[in-house]
Amino acid sequence: MRRRRPVHVLEVGLTLPLETFLADKLDGLVSRGFEVTVSAAGDGGAPAAVGAVKLVPAPPPGESRAALLLAILKDALRLAVRRPGALAATIRAARHPILEAAGNQLLQSLARLRSYLPLAALDPDIVHFEWPTGAIDLLPMASVWRCPTVVSCRGSNVNVLPHAPGSAPFRRALREVFERVDATHCVSEAIAAEAAALGMDPRRAWLIRPGVDTSFFSAAAGEARPDALPASLRILSIGDLRWLKGHEYSVRAVALLRAQGVAAELEIVGADPSAAVGEASDASRILAAISRTGVGDHVKLLGRLSRVEVRGRLRAC
Repeated sequence: MRRRRPVHVLEVGLTLPLETFLADKLDGLVSRGFEVTVSAAGDGGAPAAVGAVKLVPAPPPGESRAALLLAILKDALRLAVRRPGALAATIRAARHPILEAAGNQLLQSLARLRSYLPLAALDPDIVHFEWPTGAIDLLPMASVWRCPTVVSCRGSNVNVLPHAPGSAPFRRALREVFERVDATHCVSEAIAAEAAALGMDPRRAWLIRPGVDTSFFSAAAGEARPDALPASLRILSIGDLRWLKGHEYSVRAVALLRAQGVAAELEIVGADPSAAVGEASDASRILAAISRTGVGDHVKLLGRLSRVEVRGRLRAC
């Protein structure tokens, strides 16, 4: 039987503004006829849509209990009208998390229900978790969506966080995610090996390496190409100011290079992480490293730049 509507892809656990690679991927899905809905958290609230991609805003961080309870009541009533059978399943999902944190269990269940209810009204054909942490938070909703689920493994969720002190509960939750999802996407053989050691079934895994749009990075028409090495070594580091990005070590590397007579210059492109990430900015440590190593005249923090500006910086390097 011919399908009467586009395939509906639900992307969950994202933050705004979207990373460039995610925005490109979602735009590509829409251009190929998919219906795409994104559940995303962000500072200052989320718009209704980004281009043709529909957005379901995640609850704002630091929401008061009164606002939480009011939102639950409104969303529960709305769901009871639109999909009455899904309401009970959503409540059950909120009561049975993959990773149970210490603290007030009732309040945690209510917070999960607050984030689950807007998603329970959706009817996706496939749900994609861009990161395992998103799957840990939202995979209990699979019993409500009743469709295939996929999780992507890209980096720190499998090669950093599981090895941090006190990470045993996270590793158990990660193993449960790998057992529950229908498929796992890994961006490299190294990540796939790490994930397999943490419980991923290689028979349900797909290796899809990140793509690069070579036309985007090609030299513009008539652009001059340098025939000799520049007078200085220009280094570009791109990523939000999070500890796991290691910008501090780029600063220290510049100091070592300059101590050896290499005229190295570093530009760091990235802003403080969104509050939705739940992680403090690493800016103070980066600035301390700059001050301590004495390379203040050779390191620039540029903040967040547009993709076109980033391309220009890459070409210059």
